[in-house]
Amino acid sequence: MKNATRLLQDYLATIQDPAAAAALFADDGVLELPTVNARAQGPAAIEKFLRGFLAMVPGFSFHNIRILIDTPDQAFGEYEVEARVPATGKTYKQRYAGRLVAEDGKIKLLREALDTLEASRAFTPDAEPALKAVVMEYIKALDNGGTTSTGGGVLDLFADDAQVYFPKWGVAKGKQEILKLLMEFGPTLKAIKHDYDGFIWTVSGSRVAVEGTSSGEHRDGPWTSAQWCDVFEIKESKIQRLFVYLDPDYAGKDTARYPWLASRG
Repeated sequence: MKNATRLLQDYLATIQDPAAAAALFADDGVLELPTVNARAQGPAAIEKFLRGFLAMVPGFSFHNIRILIDTPDQAFGEYEVEARVPATGKTYKQRYAGRLVAEDGKIKLLREALDTLEASRAFTPDAEPALKAVVMEYIKALDNGGTTSTGGGVLDLFADDAQVYFPKWGVAKGKQEILKLLMEFGPTLKAIKHDYDGFIWTVSGSRVAVEGTSSGEHRDGPWTSAQWCDVFEIKESKIQRLFVYLDPDYAGKDTARYPWLASRG
């Protein structure tokens, strides 16, 4: 008859085989992880739970096993895991502490504790790529005459109550005013192309700042390597706030007030 330590060792060794691991439990045996509010009772439910977890972390296995308490009917140990989570691309690196209670050669209870912060980090996708994707969709739509990659309009990327600031225009509040801004500013540009490879990104929470250069043709003339900076607030994949910082004198015609521009023509 297996004692508690042997049962714990066998469970840890067979974790990649949910049926074999679940068979170590009594008919009313319990696998419990209180810190993540997880509990399964009975071999069938435990097998289902383990299969579900392995589907999320296929390479899940235990190593560095240390048995700290060893009695015939109870064992306590620490063991570690380090495996990749395909859905997020992150590494799940965790140390478990497990207490096992044995009865008649079966696991009556296995209660495990783990680092919930690490679990949350490993299983939560990073927001940064999604935020950058919204920004890139907006900028590429500008370069494509206001049409997004799905054939919609650039206005579709904004929340209904979004705010947009553009120099010398002011703040447009809501889609109707944003549309007015676009209709007044858009016709002044014959073509525009942003230099994607040179973007400088700064991401903090839901705020994204991107700096770069652009080239194109304004109705007053062409321009190259114009510096700009856009600051976005993005929530639920929609632009909530966009403040644009650039010189709206694309063609550099404001020579009366800034005479050095004339010498650069």
